[in-house]
Amino acid sequence: MKKLFFALIMIISAVAAKAQTVVIDGNNVCIRASAYIQSDNIMAHANKGASFKYKGTYGSFYCIDYKGAYGFVHKSFAHVKQQKQSQPAKQTFAHVTGDNVRIRTAASLNAGVVAAANKGDYFVFLGFSGEWCKVKYGGKTRYIHADFVNVY
Repeated sequence: MKKLFFALIMIISAVAAKAQTVVIDGNNVCIRASAYIQSDNIMAHANKGASFKYKGTYGSFYCIDYKGAYGFVHKSFAHVKQQKQSQPAKQTFAHVTGDNVRIRTAASLNAGVVAAANKGDYFVFLGFSGEWCKVKYGGKTRYIHADFVNVY
């Protein structure tokens, strides 16, 4: 039963694509270890205005991320708030596959070289520009030839 329950939570989590939070509407609201009202499954208490990452809905409860674990708050004591996403939900990285790979100022072999990367280095991936991989380096957009990176 417990495996089925967590499988359902994982499916629910995958459906909740937009960043949302659960905001507590009352004081001394119980955060429970399961979606059942029992006195022995209280993990913590939260007060009005506290917010937690929304993981899904299970019956009359919201499933939240409480300190890295699943927690449950009854819907009558909280609400879901849609958040504006300033960056992608999943960060993508460009992993360097060679040594002494040049990081350039533009997507061209003629562009200036700002640094060199080695196998195992990784950078935040920003997209492609032709045969070039756009990465974040030193707070700026820089370029590495796509032959020398894997994107994850």
